[in-house]
Parts: sequence; C-alpha cells; structure tokens
Amino acid sequence: MKFLRYACYPAIFIASVFLGLLIFAPWKEAGLYAFDRLRLEASRKGYYVTCDSMEQVGFFRPSYRMSGLDVEGPMARASLSDVAVSFFPASSIFSRGARIRTEFNDALVMYIPNNKLSLINGEANLSASRNTISISDAIIEGDVKMTGGLVFDVQNRTITESTAVFSVPPLIGAMLGTPVLSRFVEPAGQGEWRIRENAHQRQ
Repeated sequence: MKFLRYACYPAIFIASVFLGLLIFAPWKEAGLYAFDRLRLEASRKGYYVTCDSMEQVGFFRPSYRMSGLDVEGPMARASLSDVAVSFFPASSIFSRGARIRTEFNDALVMYIPNNKLSLINGEANLSASRNTISISDAIIEGDVKMTGGLVFDVQNRTITESTAVFSVPPLIGAMLGTPVLSRFVEPAGQGEWRIRENAHQRQ
C-alpha cells in the first residue's frame, strides 16, 4: 500500500503542473501570435486577412471569437460576421499535433465578376501535424451546402482521403464541369459534387 501511495506522487505532480500550465498559459497572446502568423503566410500567397476584433475566453479549452473577419484574394473575397475557434490543448499534446474546432455564422462570398454567395453557418473539426491536415465533420449551410471531410498530405500537396460532398448554384456547377476544375472535383449526384482524392496528381 505504501508503494502505491508513493507511486501516486509523481502522477499528482505531473497533473498539477499540467493543470497550472492550462490555467496560467498566455492563451490570449498565443492566439494573437497565431493570427499574425496566419496573416503573414496568407499574404505571401496573395491573400489578405483582416479582423475587426478578437477576444479569448477559457483555459481548459481556450476559445477565440472574431468579428468582422475578411479574407480577400485575387478572385474572391469572403466576409464573415462571427467566427469562433476552439483549441483542445490536452488532445493536441497527446496526438503531437493541433486539434481545433471552428464555427462561423453569416458569411458573404463575392467573386468575379459581380457574383455573391450567402452562407448561413458552418462548422468543422481540424487537426494538423507535421505531415497532414485533416478536416472532419464539416457542415456548411447556405447557397453552398457541404458535408464530410478530407485529409491533405502537406509534403506532397495531395488530398489523400475525401468524403467531402457539396452543392452549389447552377452557374458555379457549370464552371466545375470544365476540364481544368474537373481535376479536383467530380459529379456525385443530382446537383452535387465530390472533392477528388489524389487531386494534385491528376493530369
């Protein structure tokens, strides 16, 4: 019994240290740093990200809520009125990667020449490691409807798994049927499309 009692001390110590890290970790600063890095990487690829405000709450599952998030690229611009991102520290540590859940409400996508898409809401789980980025349990409602997920191989820049099925307005559907875009999507039923696996490798 004494052995078991003494053996519990290291476990209690480790749990106390981990709990302290969760409570006192600078989650707000970490979120601002991550957002700045995202903006920098996006700008290098020709996309510009801005945000009116961001606030952080919680420490066991720190969450970040952003208002007025805009993403502008060469061909389109997306404006999201409300975005929430939740980070899962424990599962991220145990899996040696990042585990995140993101949700949004009321988004408007404007694309060339003068077309608009309205999205009511959306949510998805994201996980990232050194080699892969995974999206699971994705749901989007609005002019674009989507369910499913995918796995992206970072090194080879290839979609290795995909269950993502979506529907779009007829005008965009006609564009998806062109030879260039058919490398990445394929018909999945009446008015529906599926993101292809191994899309990058197709000629």
